[in-house]
Formats: sequence, C-alpha cells, structure tokens
Amino acid sequence: MADAIDPMDTSQIMEALPHRFPFLMIDRIVGGTLGESITALRT
Repeated sequence: MADAIDPMDTSQIMEALPHRFPFLMIDRIVGGTLGESITALRT
C-alpha cells in the first residue's frame, strides 16, 4: 500500500517545490498518495 500524503499549507509546499509565486499554482494540498496523486486547492 502506498504512503498517504499529509495536508500541507503554502509555506510547506514552497519548501518541497522549487516554484515560487507567481508560478506556484497551488495554495494547499489536502491529501493524496505518494508517487500517485495529490488533491490540491487553488484559492
């Protein structure tokens, strides 16, 4: 079974991805499965 991804806010996403505003197109990760998919929000 794949690992679950914990919810992340914008600051945590920016630590994990090299993208910065205005190219960071997600504001919050609400969940997902490692190596498969995420569910994210753009507000």
